[in-house]
Amino acid sequence: MVFIDAKYKSNLYNKFDQSEVLKENYRHDLHQIMAYSSFSKTDCKFGFLCYPSDEIELKSIRYQNGINDAVIEILIMGIPLRKDCVADVRNLLIDKIGKILVSD
Repeated sequence: MVFIDAKYKSNLYNKFDQSEVLKENYRHDLHQIMAYSSFSKTDCKFGFLCYPSDEIELKSIRYQNGINDAVIEILIMGIPLRKDCVADVRNLLIDKIGKILVSD
């Protein structure tokens, strides 16, 4: 199961900022994508959190539910808001989702 949540927040523009407000916003986004996936009965789940960014970025975080051992992999994706990056972002998403479908 794959969940994609696009955000229009400055999280990746400010990723080295130690602001508690930014940390809390990021934590809220992680909890939100985990909540979306918690309603699925599949054991292996993937969530994409997409944020505006200066460059294309992809970072992966894995969480395991302590109650039912279900695993969710959350991919944090930075997407530049520029027309010249659209094809590269599309190809990265297609590649990553293709690998997810093959492994499932």
